Amino acid sequence: MSSEWAETTIGELCKAVFSGGTPTSTNSAYFNGSIPWLRTKEVNYSKIFATEERISQAGFENSSARLVPINSVIVAMYGNGDTAGRVAVNKIPLTTNQA
Repeated sequence: MSSEWAETTIGELCKAVFSGGTPTSTNSAYFNGSIPWLRTKEVNYSKIFATEERISQAGFENSSARLVPINSVIVAMYGNGDTAGRVAVNKIPLTTNQA
């Protein structure tokens, strides 16, 4: 049976594949900053123009958070209910948690 679909890997299709990071939640100085921080629950088959939370520069520098370039495809790796597998495209530079 022939197919129009080619089999490949994500690594062959993407410039970069990575997960995010969460600043230590016990340090309040790491949150309520100016850097958009996306949580898994916000990934819902949509374009992301804003996030519910933001981290500070210190939170960014002292965690494994990485800046996600505009127009990246974001995939929720896991979560409650049907969250796992949801996708979104960010229209702003942002950081995200490891999920």
